[in-house]
Amino acid sequence: MLEWGVDEPRIVSIKLDGEYTAQRASETIVGVDAPNGIHVGDNPVVVQELVYGDPDTRTVDTTVTVPAGTALGGYLVASSPSAALDDDEDVSSILVGDEGISLDVFGSDARESIAQIADDLNHSQPNNTMIVTFQPGQSDLSSSDDGDDSGDDSGSLAGQVAQLKNTLSTDPITNDLTTLRPTDSRARADLTDMLVEADPSAIPYGEFSDVVGEIDGPDVKSVVSLYASQPGTTTETLVETQTVKPVQGLLPFDFQLDEMFTNTTFRVHVDAGSDLDSGNAWTTGNKTVTVSVRAITSLSMSASSLKAGKKVKLTASVYPASAAGGGVVFERQVHRGWKRIASATLSAPGSVAKATYKWKPAKGTNKVRARYLGGVFNATSNSATKTVKVK
Repeated sequence: MLEWGVDEPRIVSIKLDGEYTAQRASETIVGVDAPNGIHVGDNPVVVQELVYGDPDTRTVDTTVTVPAGTALGGYLVASSPSAALDDDEDVSSILVGDEGISLDVFGSDARESIAQIADDLNHSQPNNTMIVTFQPGQSDLSSSDDGDDSGDDSGSLAGQVAQLKNTLSTDPITNDLTTLRPTDSRARADLTDMLVEADPSAIPYGEFSDVVGEIDGPDVKSVVSLYASQPGTTTETLVETQTVKPVQGLLPFDFQLDEMFTNTTFRVHVDAGSDLDSGNAWTTGNKTVTVSVRAITSLSMSASSLKAGKKVKLTASVYPASAAGGGVVFERQVHRGWKRIASATLSAPGSVAKATYKWKPAKGTNKVRARYLGGVFNATSNSATKTVKVK
């Protein structure tokens, strides 16, 4: 048995293909970001790099496709082939010196034959390759203790959530890119995760709400921004910024909103960044939440009492007038529930949208209401209950 499977090998020929330039040409990877976060499907990823001789940072765009059933926390890595391995991975390499070829082995008791070494070299990636990898994992917001370890809680909701997490795939997803110049270095960024809630998420017309939550990613004092967009517009408005400090590794925020009159979608944003002291980096964070604002609905009747066989005119009024074109339902109370009398479409002759219906109620005491079905600008709402007596 020859030591390492090699005994005084000789180089008999070398074939080299290449292009040469008088100037140094290289790309150094300095950052990686997922500006829209990571979700199931196609995800844009942006790699920042520096080209030798150019002081400006350039970007390389690619896409990472995430299949369903994948954990959506974790981190992104952009690297050259030579920097793609983690520090704890085994590395085998060929060293060529004055004494010929020798095998240098790092890590465990690795043994490779000449054929295996040749196969490794044949499958090695060229140095003008950039490797972008999404390594799925759980974030601090989604990997908290979900149950009591002292017992079996598989039947509880917490236990089911824990089991679901355990079934999510953490297999890495890799995308290789061919670059114009040789790449070097490596950049890693933890995925920013966000928990965002509207409290409350549905409010009466002209009332208030808060947008609250926590951000897992930045571990330093950071600026968190709140943007708003309303129906019928394609632009966002900056509502407020807050500079917040980490609390137990998370960034808590609380945006107190002014009185609201229309459904509004809010986006919480934090920039990608890095901390030189800790060496940590994180991706851009964005999360949206919608606050629904209920319209004001009222019901009026032409009479509160009438004789059997007569009809009463029901009029539903919905404010604001932007409800025009939407639907309204007239309902009567049956036991503890409500049964539809008729449906109508709202029109807006003025500042209020209205709809009418002539109804022949049954003999006795009838309780009725109008229910606006909701629309783009405002959410569903009910009128107060009215009573009509039939003798």
